[in-house]
Amino acid sequence: MLHLLLAGHMARSTLPPQAHAAPERATADISSRETCDVAVAGAGPGGIYFAWRLLSAQPSLSLCMYERSERFGGRIYTLRGLGPRGDLTADMGAYRFANRPTDIAGFDYVYTPLVAALVEEALKLPFSKYDPGDPSSYMQKIVDSDGQNAGFRTFVESMMAQLRSFGSRFTLNFHEELVSVQPAAFPGAPVVLGFASGRTVAASHALLNLPVLPLLKVLDGSEALLRDGVPPALQTPSPMDGVKLYVHYSNAWWRNILNLTSGVFGFSMLNTSVTNTGQLPEFSGRYHDGHTRCDGSKGAECRGFLEATYTYNLPARWFLNHQLNTDPPYTVLNYSVPTGKFSLDLIHEALLNYHKTALSKVEGFNATAFVQAMRPEFALLSYWGPQTPGYGGAVHLTKSGSFVNETDLASLAMKPFPNQSIYVANEAYGALRGLDGALGENHGWAECSLVMAENILTGHFGLSPPRWINASTYDEYVRFHDSTEARMRRGGWRQG
Repeated sequence: MLHLLLAGHMARSTLPPQAHAAPERATADISSRETCDVAVAGAGPGGIYFAWRLLSAQPSLSLCMYERSERFGGRIYTLRGLGPRGDLTADMGAYRFANRPTDIAGFDYVYTPLVAALVEEALKLPFSKYDPGDPSSYMQKIVDSDGQNAGFRTFVESMMAQLRSFGSRFTLNFHEELVSVQPAAFPGAPVVLGFASGRTVAASHALLNLPVLPLLKVLDGSEALLRDGVPPALQTPSPMDGVKLYVHYSNAWWRNILNLTSGVFGFSMLNTSVTNTGQLPEFSGRYHDGHTRCDGSKGAECRGFLEATYTYNLPARWFLNHQLNTDPPYTVLNYSVPTGKFSLDLIHEALLNYHKTALSKVEGFNATAFVQAMRPEFALLSYWGPQTPGYGGAVHLTKSGSFVNETDLASLAMKPFPNQSIYVANEAYGALRGLDGALGENHGWAECSLVMAENILTGHFGLSPPRWINASTYDEYVRFHDSTEARMRRGGWRQG
């Protein structure tokens, strides 16, 4: 039943001890090195967007991309072919975008105009409302031609398909973990990237599409790059644990019996006062998120996933006992396996407790006993934390302090070594705009990484803003401004 789910996601070991020799190998004669105009370490959405934009605009360039795992997409992690009929999808990481400013719990508002324009205008992918039951929300999800969940990875796959059409100008290398970066010895000399495999690559420019902990690990093996110390901006973000839990029922009872297709239950996903230290889990769930399909003639026979929880930090950590994998960062909890049965029994009991009052009000039969007798066939649990190889966390926040102002973090981090052609793009350093138009503390969205990549492209590679996004929206919400006048002018929703 789950053969498609498990295919291609074998766990890999962490960095082997001998990999520490890679920085020394990176000092070998340059004739033995691979060469590339531009090298990208990390095949997350920011790295792929950077490559897609650059090669589309600069036909004379070549670009080499290196990824430590066996897949691209980073924390956009879509699983497909799920369920007994193989027709369900689940996003174990990032999953939505906002094409207009939208209020959501825990944020002043969220607006992701670059991702929205990329999905809607540049790639022309079908999309629909993430929560159809909330008329005030402009959150969107990517769907297929039938309106079913296609998975957020679709937009990254679309860019990758175009990159592969560039032939020899673009190469993607899996199972290549970056361990060192050697700076250019003099202006015009190449930057040299060393990998755990022993591979070394000399490039005129290097983009590091890496979050905080993996990047700091690379810098630890890059002594020559750090003659002036570690740039404070690269240590300013703080990683957060994050968990998602999708529970599969052949009878989607929350829909079939309670008609719950929209809204939330449990505590707020960003409520850090929740301890979640009991023997039963506490949930922060959503009825509209999990992919369900309704097969009856009247749409009443529904099956599929309930998003039982999606939360961060301490409330997430209850699930560490049940997260058996760190690479890949998700576990299949299967009822036919003793550990899976134990986990699913606890999860089912907790879900029943959350819905007992509603079930007791159903007329005509004992709905509580009916649901209590059910059991989920399986669940998908993703846990992104410091122990997750290559990621080191789910999302990031900005540490407070006097070294780096959070409004300047992204622009300082995107070219952290002023005299080197080394760039950084990742959600850990990028941020969404606040109500005042300034970059704030809300990292964790694909938009944050793509906006950093976009500003690197226009600021350091000479690209013009893309034509597929409104010019004033781009100026207000995408472009990084340096002048005080521009910073004061920016903001709010007036240009959105």
